[in-house]
Amino acid sequence: PPYLWRPDFYPPVATPSTCPLPMVMSYPVDIVFDESETSTHMQCVPCPRGTFSANGGTEDDCLPCPSGQYQEGTGRSACEGCPPGTWTYDGGDACIPCQLNTYQVGGVCVPCPDGYYTLGIGVTACIPCPNNMWSNNVSGGCRNCPREAISTGGTGVDGKSIVTGK
Repeated sequence: PPYLWRPDFYPPVATPSTCPLPMVMSYPVDIVFDESETSTHMQCVPCPRGTFSANGGTEDDCLPCPSGQYQEGTGRSACEGCPPGTWTYDGGDACIPCQLNTYQVGGVCVPCPDGYYTLGIGVTACIPCPNNMWSNNVSGGCRNCPREAISTGGTGVDGKSIVTGK
């Protein structure tokens, strides 16, 4: 639908070169000046949250922040890296803490390796299970070894090498 401007005001016509960085040019907007005059103009708009534009251009030039980086504001020329122990998806506008028994590696959260766990959320490293406990990536953390099995701290009860019968 057309945007109704005051009769005494004529908005500037935006071009890629007249939009100040990191603003970009919007899609055409129909502007009605009065009942007899309608014109199509481009407007400068900021890139939305989770995106950035380092070179200006059009709204199509607003690029999503890559995984592990975010942008919580609008109209930005770069994204920010997520703090340690957090991650975000492509185009993220906020970072999310790594969940229990996961840790951050290169901007993403991955499950702890077999025999390891975490004490909380938002961590960057896992710790080994204590003696007589085991874990694997489906156990949800360290578990007590079953009867007739011992462990020096490590991997699971289903055929893993660390668990042995008494």
